[in-house]
Amino acid sequence: MATRFLYALPLSVLFMTISDQWAIDGFIVGYVMGVAVMFMVGDVPGPVRWARLPIKLAWLVVYIARLTLEIFLSSFDVARRVLDPRLPINPGEVVVSTQDKTQSRIISALSAHAVTVTPGEMVIGFKEEDGETFMIVHTLDIDTSRESVDEAQASRLALLRRTMGDDD
Repeated sequence: MATRFLYALPLSVLFMTISDQWAIDGFIVGYVMGVAVMFMVGDVPGPVRWARLPIKLAWLVVYIARLTLEIFLSSFDVARRVLDPRLPINPGEVVVSTQDKTQSRIISALSAHAVTVTPGEMVIGFKEEDGETFMIVHTLDIDTSRESVDEAQASRLALLRRTMGDDD
């Protein structure tokens, strides 16, 4: 229970950064929203292990760098497809396994966020079959996405697990 209040601290700093409210009232609003988010998320990882924090932060930097690179490359691909009429735009939906055996809503949500912020793909829903969760992803080129979507998800989950502490 107390870890939810601790995990709300970085969320309040994130809120202050995004909203550019660097005063005590910005922190309080961000903290209250962070606590609310932590209670809505539900499954909070165990107690904070301070000795592991530096390696987790390093993995977070790697994850952010990889996500930034994917966004950059995807932006160029989408721009090329829009500007060159010869390049295919074959929109459709791809069903992607979350590949998350722990059923962690935090990791699944972060993975869906990474897919959605990448231009050309957007998670439009989730479905569950036989105890496994799947993301429904709308994509600009269904043929290209079908080839790479499972490998990309596995790679993204490996980084998220290292960052979140599920892969110690």
